[in-house]
Amino acid sequence: MNALKVLFGRGDVSPRPDLAEFAGSSPGPRMLLVDAATPPVAEAVARELPGAIVHQHETHGGEGLPFAEGGDRRLPTIDGGWERIVLLDVVDGVLHPAFALSAAAEALAPDGRLVLLQQVAPDDIDARGAWNALQRLRDARHTWTPTRRQVRAMASDAGFVREAEALWDEEARMTDSIRPDTEELLRTYLAALEVSGLVHDGMVSMRRLGLVLRPR
Repeated sequence: MNALKVLFGRGDVSPRPDLAEFAGSSPGPRMLLVDAATPPVAEAVARELPGAIVHQHETHGGEGLPFAEGGDRRLPTIDGGWERIVLLDVVDGVLHPAFALSAAAEALAPDGRLVLLQQVAPDDIDARGAWNALQRLRDARHTWTPTRRQVRAMASDAGFVREAEALWDEEARMTDSIRPDTEELLRTYLAALEVSGLVHDGMVSMRRLGLVLRPR
């Protein structure tokens, strides 16, 4: 078994849910998918939410979530608001997640919901540091992956109530990178982590948290 999976513990892990069913709304033009994941993950999620409008998360530029507290960037809007906004691995792509989540709520319909699909870090501090170092080498937008408890706290701080929650295991290929400038360093670091057991054949066992959130 991958050592990182042991450090996560079992908790109340469940099978991976059907994402459209979990979101509680049929995918379509009133669902916005904000994508901050690596391509294989993003493509798999998009296939499960056909018809959703995909918005690529960036840390600067035009429309999008604010990267830091006080930022004035906002998501694109539609008449009446989005029925669902799905944030895919966005929490660790901004400096102040609670502020970004509050900003996302502004684009929701009155009865809309925010859906978080977020990779979460293990509680073990050493394993968490290794995971975040790997992620930073793969994606320049990466800030710090929180634990499950931290994501829940961020959502509460942003003014949301949890309506549904799921937690499941996934395998992530660490060589899937969008940073060609760090590819050599990433390979070196992965080789070192193979020795420690945190990585096996370039794969890491990770955990993903799904939350359906209602604004208070």
